[in-house]
Amino acid sequence: MNLTFFFSRGTFGLTWSLFGAVLLALNGCQKESGPTAVVGQVVEFSTGQPVPNAQVRLTKYGGGSSGSIGGAGSGGFSAQGAPYLADAQGHFEFTFNAESHGSYALRASKGPYYQEASDREVILSNGRPNRDLHVPVYASAWARYVLVNELPKKSLPYSVYVGGYGQGFRLYHPRDTTIVYPVASGFAYKVIWIVTDAQGQDTNYEKDVLVPPLDTLTVRLPF
Repeated sequence: MNLTFFFSRGTFGLTWSLFGAVLLALNGCQKESGPTAVVGQVVEFSTGQPVPNAQVRLTKYGGGSSGSIGGAGSGGFSAQGAPYLADAQGHFEFTFNAESHGSYALRASKGPYYQEASDREVILSNGRPNRDLHVPVYASAWARYVLVNELPKKSLPYSVYVGGYGQGFRLYHPRDTTIVYPVASGFAYKVIWIVTDAQGQDTNYEKDVLVPPLDTLTVRLPF
């Protein structure tokens, strides 16, 4: 039996269009400037459990700033200074000077197993206290796909495509194989696998799965 590991970054998709629309709406309003207090906690998205010693990053949309990612006047997302470190319960607290022409938000991460929930950034109010914030992160998880040519053994297909949650892979002339693949945790979604025979005909299958955070779920895929 073959055992193959696939590792990739960027497991989770980004919904910039919705977030960008929100930010454009915010930029259309008059915002305050000056000292801005930020108090909150980093939590795992699906469970709400605190993530200890995570890094909290302040980002700014619009205007840019010297020394930031994107550069001065870039008008896009830019990191503002070094990340802030959360404590053993995921709590953090800091103050920064906000500019009236910028929109600010928080992201958090803790590598290598907790990724930024970039589509769920926490937007801040400039020049005002921002308290009781919950900054989510996505926890890593893995699916152990077990591809099995069931008895009675059939002739090998031309290929098998395995996909789910916007990502996947294809195996050509597959045999009984186990593949460990990174997936989204805490979400119920469908794994699909498409078996293509030597004549190019497809047979579709699907299965509902939910992988807990920081766990590995075995998914049997007969073909």
